[in-house]
Amino acid sequence: MKRLFVLLLLLCLTFAQYYQVYLVLENGSIYSPVYDDPSFSYADNSMENPNVYIRICALDAADLQNKWVALAYADGTNGDYIEIDNGPVQITSVPPSLCVNLDVDISSFKAWYPSIPFVIIADNKALTSSPTRWKLSQSRGWFIGNYTMNATRVGNTVYVNVTGAVDDSFAAYIIPVVDYLVVGTVQNDGLTTTDTQIVRFNQTATLSLGAYTGNYTIMINGIGGVFPPYVRIISPEPKEYPAGDIPFIFTIIEFEPIDSCWYILDSQRHDLPDCHASYILSGLSVGSHSLCLYANDTSNMVGSDCVTFSISGYVPPPPPGPAGPLKPLPKPQPPPIPPAPTFKIVPEELFIQLELVYPYEASDGFSLCADYAVSDITCEISGPYSEYYSVQLSSDSVNNSCINGTVSVSFPVELALDIDTNENLLTCYAKYDGATTLIAKGNVYTRVLKAELESINETLSLYPGQEINLTLPITNTGNATATNITVETSPKYEEWIGGYSVEKILPKETYSLSIRIEIPKDAEPGRYRIPITIMAENTRAKTYYLDIIVKPMPEFLLCRFDFSLLVTIWPLILAMLQPLVVFEYYRGEKKWKEKSLTLSLLIALLLLLLWLLLFYLLASKCLPPLF
Repeated sequence: MKRLFVLLLLLCLTFAQYYQVYLVLENGSIYSPVYDDPSFSYADNSMENPNVYIRICALDAADLQNKWVALAYADGTNGDYIEIDNGPVQITSVPPSLCVNLDVDISSFKAWYPSIPFVIIADNKALTSSPTRWKLSQSRGWFIGNYTMNATRVGNTVYVNVTGAVDDSFAAYIIPVVDYLVVGTVQNDGLTTTDTQIVRFNQTATLSLGAYTGNYTIMINGIGGVFPPYVRIISPEPKEYPAGDIPFIFTIIEFEPIDSCWYILDSQRHDLPDCHASYILSGLSVGSHSLCLYANDTSNMVGSDCVTFSISGYVPPPPPGPAGPLKPLPKPQPPPIPPAPTFKIVPEELFIQLELVYPYEASDGFSLCADYAVSDITCEISGPYSEYYSVQLSSDSVNNSCINGTVSVSFPVELALDIDTNENLLTCYAKYDGATTLIAKGNVYTRVLKAELESINETLSLYPGQEINLTLPITNTGNATATNITVETSPKYEEWIGGYSVEKILPKETYSLSIRIEIPKDAEPGRYRIPITIMAENTRAKTYYLDIIVKPMPEFLLCRFDFSLLVTIWPLILAMLQPLVVFEYYRGEKKWKEKSLTLSLLIALLLLLLWLLLFYLLASKCLPPLF
């Protein structure tokens, strides 16, 4: 019985760029799309797939920043493909670990669809500028079946006509519900897809082999030949390295579940507990070294890759890349979610909020987990201002369990005032054997919460001896509450304004501060620029200005027609009208008496005196020269 495998394009890939290309769930677990296994109709009889993330790691942030990424079926040299996700998705930021998770929707990925998906990475949204295609590092859940076809080769062109499909037992022909086909040719010696085409039954696919002259396998909807695991060492490269530890990063693409993997370093074999992790080669001596990596699948097929490199010089930092997944579960059952990576930081992203309140410290916790015995565990923080971070672990060893850790940060106040956000890399190391060091990486994001107080400049025109109340708005535009706020001026103008204090101002809140301004009577006319400095416990001091123009005192200054002036007029009007009203009343009634007239005149006099008093109080401020 033939087995289902994938169309694999490894042509024109630069393997030193990307690695550990997975589909992952939100919790970081590796996800394999649901396929029809076994197949009875070549139609969808599975559950729809959930939203997942495309996880891509690189050795350089420039290989990820602003790239466009899509998930697709089929591949080949200039071959056809169908996008699975609602993409492409652009990478807008790269975390310190140099591994990104891109949210994609693969719910349209049904069981029938042909190839195990691959990832297109390009410089533009149309995926036409410098595109590269990357197979998912772990692909499982294939269905089985077969097709009948007629194939001929003329020169470097292969013509394929697919005539029918048979059931899993090869006993009867069936009519697929979806009848279009992805037909391709794969080079037997390099697992490179030379060309693909999407056709229907009894429609000829014309495939070019290009300059390839070796043997090839025809693949139809992923069904075709039998291939060993594809193994590629990414690091170390065939070059000279500084003395010290060397990153050991590789890619294994399995077509059957991986049974075991190991490497041979200078004729010494070392078994690996995880075939999709990243490691560090420790204790390497100066000189030339030979390294070969092997992977054996459940069909007892072995793939390998070798590299020769040399050591001298100084120790570089380890490259990014979290640990990968464990070996996959065997067929034919649809695979469950595979186990998490064997040595990892949980969660992979830590978030620290540092509020500028004494003692100016903050932290976040994590777990460091392994499902086998490791020792000599250490962790470190790298990146901007890493000297102000520290990592504490509850133990330096773990065996099939987890230990707890804490990342703490304590910035000096003056430094923290210049920092809004900060990104760092958390790297943990563990000894597995004498030559192999495991690494786990996580991202540490720090946000500094602080107040930002803002106000406005004011310009006033006043006279010597004049007093007014000014409302000064103070707005907190920051993300923390401003506390212990003081508003002060220079000692030279304390007699004019004085000092004020405010207990607190919440974020995005505006406080209206009432300031009493008193111009000394002996102030010389002119323009005075008075600084108003606003300070708080958790923000930088800011200075605004009151421009006060002191004008010369005029010989006569009219008062404004305001409420106080109205108060002075009404008693006068009442004083004038009251005697007339009384006189008219008694005259009409013929009850005029001298006593009544005297009383009315007395009341008018009292009201007139009241008006004179009020007028004096007002005029004493408006007409200082007269009083």
